[in-house]
Amino acid sequence: MVTGSVLRKIFKRLWGSRTGRKVLYLYLVQGVNYVLPLLVLPHLAHTLGPETFAKLALAQVVANYLSFLVDYGFGFSATREVATRRTDAEWLGKLASEVLHARLVLVVPSGFLLFGVFYLFPLLRGEWVYALGALAVVFGYSLNPVWFFQGKEEVKPILFLELGLRISTTLGIFLWVRGPQHGALPLLLQGFVSSGLGALGLFWIFSRVPFSGLRGGTRWLRKGALFSFYNMILVAYSFLPMLLVSFFCPPTAVGQYAFAERIVRGLVNLWNPIGRVFFPKLSFAFAHSYETTRRWLVYGGLATLGLGAVVSLILWIVAPWAMSRFIGPDYRLSTELVQIMSFYLFLSSLTSFLGLQVFFPLGLERLLLTLTLLVVAGFLALGSVAALHFGVVGVAWAVVLGELVLAMGMIVSLAWVARRKRL
Repeated sequence: MVTGSVLRKIFKRLWGSRTGRKVLYLYLVQGVNYVLPLLVLPHLAHTLGPETFAKLALAQVVANYLSFLVDYGFGFSATREVATRRTDAEWLGKLASEVLHARLVLVVPSGFLLFGVFYLFPLLRGEWVYALGALAVVFGYSLNPVWFFQGKEEVKPILFLELGLRISTTLGIFLWVRGPQHGALPLLLQGFVSSGLGALGLFWIFSRVPFSGLRGGTRWLRKGALFSFYNMILVAYSFLPMLLVSFFCPPTAVGQYAFAERIVRGLVNLWNPIGRVFFPKLSFAFAHSYETTRRWLVYGGLATLGLGAVVSLILWIVAPWAMSRFIGPDYRLSTELVQIMSFYLFLSSLTSFLGLQVFFPLGLERLLLTLTLLVVAGFLALGSVAALHFGVVGVAWAVVLGELVLAMGMIVSLAWVARRKRL
């Protein structure tokens, strides 16, 4: 009863403010993006059969990574630019046109990479319908203008685009995927729907700001290179622990670690909606108002770190009971690993807050990239030794220590920047 009353008060407080409503809307998007794929998964696995399902899963992984390449960090670099000059319609039109051009340019090398990957993987070799579906997904992503609306702090278009894509694709899969012969259809559906919604989003943008033509994209390819490289480093860093565990530890321990990591890594996305709301606010505030900046930093920090602390504590307390009840005694080691990595969960909320709400709005992405590279290199050395001598438990503690070092490095660097610039 007490917990329910507290939650209702928190919800009313959030709903009573514009910023709180935006956070709630984005949590709705994240919830739908998490739940609907889980609902679709059994249907696809049963309908397609193991071999066809494996082809679809691998093709989706390829499409997702190439979409990541097409994004090229514009979700950070271009969003920040929109946030800082949101009232200049002519400049926004030029920016939107150039970023669209840059993304369409990136589709071409992505297409060549895609067909090369399909040729190299025996499971996908000759499956050109899957390749066409994956390419459709990449092209659809290139048209996605969510970055623009995020910079403008307009949540309704984001709801329309992201929920529309997920719901339409899910309905299409349930209606039309009826057997192994439809294995590539989920990709084709996603590509078709995302292209259509992306085109609508672009029409929405260019009905309000002038379209300056498909040119100037190379300038944004240069500007976004640092963000793109930073994203690639983060992706590589997220895979490093599993690679080390797979290389140094026995298969049974690898399975235990993989299970625990999947639980913890899934929860890291919980602070994404908060970051998506406060990143453009702080990008604008840092450029215009010290008082506004301080206020949004307090709100963003309390929201992100508060949620991180609560989730980490709940996970640490509940893990032994939940794992033994729902998974069984065979995963006892996973329980220990989840409890260890619950500390990582809180630290990731801290580094997420500092990175997305302080470093990026201040334009300190080069400094953050340097810190991250140093931590990755240190983790590679420490994690290898830990895996060799202490197994998966050692790797779990190395993950926690790596995030702690990154957080401390970010805090010290910000103090140095503040003193140097007299912020």
